[in-house]
Amino acid sequence: MRLPLARTLATWTLATLLCSVTLVAAEECAPLSPGLSAHVAQYLAKRIKSQSGGVPSVVSVSRVPGTCYQKLTIQVSGTSSPMILYLSPDERFLTSTLYDLATDPEEEAARVAADVQRLLLRDESPQLKSPNPRVVLVEFGDLECPYCKRFAEWYSSLPAEVLSETTLVFKHLPLPVHPWAQLAAQYSACASRQSTEAFWQVAHYFLEHQDEITPASVGATADLVLSKMPNANAKEVASCATTEMGSGLVARDTAVAMELAVNRTPTLFVNGHRAPSVHSKDDLRLLLEHELQGHTANVPAAAK
Repeated sequence: MRLPLARTLATWTLATLLCSVTLVAAEECAPLSPGLSAHVAQYLAKRIKSQSGGVPSVVSVSRVPGTCYQKLTIQVSGTSSPMILYLSPDERFLTSTLYDLATDPEEEAARVAADVQRLLLRDESPQLKSPNPRVVLVEFGDLECPYCKRFAEWYSSLPAEVLSETTLVFKHLPLPVHPWAQLAAQYSACASRQSTEAFWQVAHYFLEHQDEITPASVGATADLVLSKMPNANAKEVASCATTEMGSGLVARDTAVAMELAVNRTPTLFVNGHRAPSVHSKDDLRLLLEHELQGHTANVPAAAK
């Protein structure tokens, strides 16, 4: 499911082709013009005026290592995810993509995947661990999202030989369009502090009973699940979930989602590579089987 977003900004490119990127020393780059951020924001505001009511602002500007290109992080009001644009050294052209012909595309893709994997596994998150994790599947999920419910059903029905070599990692991304998703995320995140089993029990109950839950019943629902677990403390979970501790645990995951421009659920990453959308249990099975047939990247030790 998508969040409301000015999606058109991510697709247009003013510079049609960047033929090469010349490595330069930092001191060879001309200083940025005064008022550059304001100029870019004003330009984008005029360009997207007919597309959305959001107001763009430049959050940060940083030089692309080894070049005089600048990386601009743009936030449009009313949207959840920032947009990345690149500014040419002469400050004339903006583009959504830089292609560096001095690099090997496969090596670059592997490097990017490794960086993404480290980011995804940086924080402790609930996992369904396999004994031989050749594939790490990371899901950004929303416990009120019907597509996430469907994904959970598909994952549990995977062949045993696939599950035995796949570790599933869950990251929270409650969408604002779902009225009780944020609180459910906080309760399940706090349950995970007690045990991985407590998290999955609470999360799966929310997913399976989506039609019965209301914003007012989230806490009671979590209490009901945890009360049946001998080693769980429902009061401690509630104390965590209804304070900044619970919201902070969820915000940690949503910050990662924002950094990776993830704005829908479920969004999947397979060994650091963003996966295409899956529309059936067969799609999911084929995706993982493809990875297991020799197309896997190195699995970081943190996931083992």
